[in-house]
Amino acid sequence: MIKSLSISEWNQFSDIKIDFHSKVTIITGANGAGKSTILRLLAKEIGWHYSEVATLPEYNNNSKFVAGLFGNTLKRLKQIMPYLNNFEEYDISNDNVEFGEIELDKGTLKLYVPKRVDASYNIITNFISHEEEYYYPIIEGINIASHKEPYGYTKVSDISLNPSEIDVLLSKYTDSIKDRIVNQIQYSNDSPTYLLKKSLISLAILGEGNMYVSPNEDYKRWFFDFQEVLKKILPSHIGFSKLVVKDGEVFLITKTGNFLIDALSGGLAAVVDLCWQIYVHEINSKDSFVVLIDEIENHLHPSLQREILPKLINAFPDLQFIVTTHSPFVVNSLENSTVYALKFRDDNKVMATKLDFKAQAKDAFKVLRDVLGVPVTFPVWVEEELNKITGKYLSEGLKVDNLQVMKEELNRKNLYEYLPEMLSYFHEDKYDKD
Repeated sequence: MIKSLSISEWNQFSDIKIDFHSKVTIITGANGAGKSTILRLLAKEIGWHYSEVATLPEYNNNSKFVAGLFGNTLKRLKQIMPYLNNFEEYDISNDNVEFGEIELDKGTLKLYVPKRVDASYNIITNFISHEEEYYYPIIEGINIASHKEPYGYTKVSDISLNPSEIDVLLSKYTDSIKDRIVNQIQYSNDSPTYLLKKSLISLAILGEGNMYVSPNEDYKRWFFDFQEVLKKILPSHIGFSKLVVKDGEVFLITKTGNFLIDALSGGLAAVVDLCWQIYVHEINSKDSFVVLIDEIENHLHPSLQREILPKLINAFPDLQFIVTTHSPFVVNSLENSTVYALKFRDDNKVMATKLDFKAQAKDAFKVLRDVLGVPVTFPVWVEEELNKITGKYLSEGLKVDNLQVMKEELNRKNLYEYLPEMLSYFHEDKYDKD
């Protein structure tokens, strides 16, 4: 599990610390505030080897670029440039400068940048373990990038028969996406859509078996369980029933019609992609792991933006999710979560503010409105609680004596500041009756 991330005076960040929730952490903020940068730092230790882009230098280091350092860290570096033997005294070893750390349940990852860089450079890490033995990757998990490759028709002409080949096939889906995003390999016969179809067809045929082919119980269970995941996460109005393989094609059987998996809309394809990546990693992992999702709302209808995190938690209750978003519908979708807003200060550096929708809801909403620039709706759990309370007092009729009782109930549940909204319900109810 990832416990926290600290960054000091690097790129757009001032001094920030993010304490990650054991279940769900949501990071929001304006464009350019650093949401994706934070996920890239974490994803690097999962195996996504992103490169960082350098900035113009503010000191004479015989380089055209620097690795995003500023403030006191940059001042220290300028001071010691003539004395290269004193690096370690300033948290600098060899040619690298420490700018942050990632705290894990099994140790600490120190984050470094090179002192001299080209236009792009790699973050360097050093793991300090709490245990005698550890294995790479340091962080167990998956990274789901913000932009999905659109589905298009691909024909599957062969399937894998060897169990070891199928195991490799399952993991190749994520590798194919990684190649396109990190390594800029855009064209390949093994597109993500092709690999998904080939995997599902192989599991369906070899899992069930027939009078000539022995069934494979693992494949049968995996095919069945993935359909159960889709039932939990796909929008309820679709009415997903099952997957069917027919004539070498994969069909979704739903209440709204039956269609090829290749024909999925952008939103439904994004959901299936999300489910498949997480589920396949769960198959191959013995322990709980972290799921990083950048801009989780992409391609999703607002109603599904509000539901996607609760649905994921329901389908994968043992995982840790760290997501970024611009959507107020995502930010307000879960009560048992931690929300951070990345906000620009007056000096154009970014700070991280933890939002408390219970004890300091008014302040939290103000910060959200500032960073998102749009009106912010009630959190889902607040809306549900207000509806319960409203229903109770509407049935009794609001009078002077029970008005005080309602105020006390709202206060006990840290909802008193929503009293004006509550009274508006009663006004609307009276208006409807009249």
